[in-house]
Amino acid sequence: MVTAALMTLGLKYSSDPCTTLEERKPVYKLAEEFYSRFLKRHKSLICQELLGVNPTTPEGNAIAVANNLHGTLCSVFVKDAVEILEEMLPSET
Repeated sequence: MVTAALMTLGLKYSSDPCTTLEERKPVYKLAEEFYSRFLKRHKSLICQELLGVNPTTPEGNAIAVANNLHGTLCSVFVKDAVEILEEMLPSET
């Protein structure tokens, strides 16, 4: 969810081609703003920390599945990432 939001910001606000640090600075600033807003809501950007288990291990994934963490917690994280992104993107009206 965080990666998708950052990709969206990059596609929307980067120049073409975006090959120099100077060209990337505006997008880096937006990425920092997104991180800050998400961290304010959830205190972490790391999936393992957000879920309280490591879903990349068989044991952690089993716990995540058994407790429906993807359906309960992940949906909140995705919703919040989208809300933050919508706040950061100008309305196209």
